[in-house]
This record gives sequence, C-alpha cells and structure tokens, in this order.
Amino acid sequence: MQKSAWAVLLLLVLGNIGAWAVVNRPVSERPWAGTIAGVAFVPFQADQSPQNGDSPTADDIRRDLDVVAPHVQSIRTYQVGNGIDQVAPIALERYPNLTVTQGAWLAKDPAANEVELAGLVRVARANANVKRVMVGNEVLFRDDFSVTQLIDYIQRVKRQVNVPVSTAEPSYVWIDHPELAEACDFITIHLLPYWNKVSVDRAVDDAMAAYRQVQERYPNKHILIGETGWPSDGAYRGAAEAGLINEAKYIRSFLNIAGQQRLDFYIMEAFDQPWKRSLGGTAETSWGIWDAHRHQKFPMVGGILEVPSWRVLCAIATALAFCPMFFFVLSRNDLKPRGQLFYGFLIQTVASVLVWTGTQALTVGMGTLSFTAFMVLIFAQLILFAVMLIDGLELTEVVWTQRWKRRYTPVREPLGD
Repeated sequence: MQKSAWAVLLLLVLGNIGAWAVVNRPVSERPWAGTIAGVAFVPFQADQSPQNGDSPTADDIRRDLDVVAPHVQSIRTYQVGNGIDQVAPIALERYPNLTVTQGAWLAKDPAANEVELAGLVRVARANANVKRVMVGNEVLFRDDFSVTQLIDYIQRVKRQVNVPVSTAEPSYVWIDHPELAEACDFITIHLLPYWNKVSVDRAVDDAMAAYRQVQERYPNKHILIGETGWPSDGAYRGAAEAGLINEAKYIRSFLNIAGQQRLDFYIMEAFDQPWKRSLGGTAETSWGIWDAHRHQKFPMVGGILEVPSWRVLCAIATALAFCPMFFFVLSRNDLKPRGQLFYGFLIQTVASVLVWTGTQALTVGMGTLSFTAFMVLIFAQLILFAVMLIDGLELTEVVWTQRWKRRYTPVREPLGD
C-alpha cells in the first residue's frame, strides 16, 4: 500500500474527528455553584404515565429524592393521586430539611377534584415538611372552570390547613383577576418565556419583566415563581429555540439573578417526562435538569455541550466508515490521491450523518407513530445516500483517474486545400 494511501486515510480520520470537535465545541455560560431554591418534582419514571394509571413506587420516589435532594432546598408536587401523596412523608423521613410545596390537581371533573382536595388536606396536616399548598395548577389558563369556583376551593382548603395556600397561573391571569390574588395567601406565577416565543438571549429579562409587573400590581403580596425553565428539545416557537445549550444558558442565568434578588422559585423541572408528549409535543417532555434516566443533562459550572456524548458518536462514525474507506483506498490505486480523498470524504460523511440521525431516534423519546415515521425517513435517507455514493464514484473516476485504460484524443479536421 502506497504511503499516499496511508496519508489519505489519516487525513480522513483526523478530518472527521476535527469536524465533530468543531461542531461540538463547549459553550461558556455564567456558572452557578450554589444550591437551587426549588424544583418541580414529578417522579414518574421513563416508562410510566399517569394517563395510563401508572404510579411511581416508594422505591422510585426514594431514588429520585436521592438524586435531587443534595442540590435543592425545596420541591413542588402537582397532585396527590397516582402515588404522589407518598412524596412528602418519604421526603420527611429521608431528608427532614427538604421542604415540600404540595399540590392538588384540579380539572373539569368535580368528583376527582374532591378526592384531590381531601388528599391535599390530609398530606398537609400529616407532614411537617409541607410548608405551603397549591390548589390547582393553571386551571384558569386551561379554562377548566370559573375563577369563582377556584376561589371557593381555595377558601375551603384554607379553613382546613395551617400553611399558606395559593394556586398557580401565568402572570396575565393574576393581572386580570385581583379577586384571585385577594383569596390567596401568596401569588404563584409561571414564567416560561419559551412559550412566549422569546429568544433565549432575552428570556431572563422577559421573565423578570413579567415578575415585576405582578409585583407592582400586588406590592403587599409575596410572589412565588412556581415554574421557570427552558426545554432541551422541541420545535421552534418564533425566536425561541429549544436545545440543551439554551436550557443550560437560561437556567444558569436565571439562578444567578434569582440568587442576587433573593427570589422564591421552582425550576421547571427535576426530570424529563416522556409521557407529556401527548400534551404538547417534544418540548413538553424536555424541561428536566436530569433526563428521564436521571442523568444530569448539563453541568452548572464550566462549558456546556449540546451533545455531551459526541466523542463516542465520533468514534462509532469513524469505525463505521473505516473499513469501506480502507478497502476503497487500497483497491483504487488507479485514482489520484485527491480522488481517493474526495470519495473517502463522501463515505465518512455518510457514516457520520447516519450515526447522528440514528441517535435522535434513541434519545428523543418518540411515540410509536413518530418512531415509525422516523424509520421511513431513515430508509429514504439510505436510498439517497446510496445514490449519492454511486454518483460520487462516477464523478471521482471521471475527474481523478490517473491511468486511463483507453484514452481518446480530439482529432483536428485537416485544413482544406
């Protein structure tokens, strides 16, 4: 094998590694080294869904608390059904200093609402770590029932518990309903600039502007930020782009500002929740600081990588392409080195794109229909790549063959007499 062929292979391998490294350069953002005030805590596991009647076990909750509790001061739950009423007592036993904001999930079913409210009162009375309670979550935003009915629920709970009572809504709901603010012991707002189509560079400023608007409207009320965060995956919404780097950027920036201003807040949320896909697409599933398998998605200090496992993917892509490239360079010594390099580049590009595409199906957490559609697109992509490699080989042979088996030269027409 000629030295030039080895040089071509070396260039292709190094070029592939370099391309992956350039695309996946770490992004520097403002670090956060403190403890987080609070996170929304929904302990459904990767294969569980409350819509299917699933409930996390006590062991599931213990393991999830072991992940979260060392990093936060408080957790917020949203319901007492589906086994979530176990969270407060398990947390009290395991982490006595971890406080809980206990929620009750209210919707359009009055009977189910009564069960939730009774459970909320029971959990709040029985567990000293429950420091406040939430009667419903965004029920007016969803238009599940009237503000009058919500206030009635709130007042009933206030008469039965000895902790502050509120409900959680977007900021505009509080601006529009002073009677709701009057009924609550404190105001709980959700600040989610991704849904407002705000770019991540302006997102924290947008969130704080909404916070100040409510603060100015109700200067004598304590304001809790019940949810704030950014999704690591999902569709574009105007100028808002979901992504791991953007999630880290928003959360780290917000934590610093919240720490400076001593805000009371919960980050949305502890864990990614694949079951939420049916509620609003991929973005609904991807707000966690930890992924659905309880791995931390990004560091709070240091550089941030959009694809933390890029080195492994790069190695797989290199290995996948190496044998075809080696065979091609070894067997096609009739081509100039530039031709070997060009076609080897095509092979390596195909391998890298296939590896990257394949990981999306494994990491995004698609539903059955989405996964089936994705596989159809993968099959179409394979056909496209096959055509590209065939046409690329023809182009390579035409342009860079160095020893033609048969060469035709133009014949000049003899000049007339």
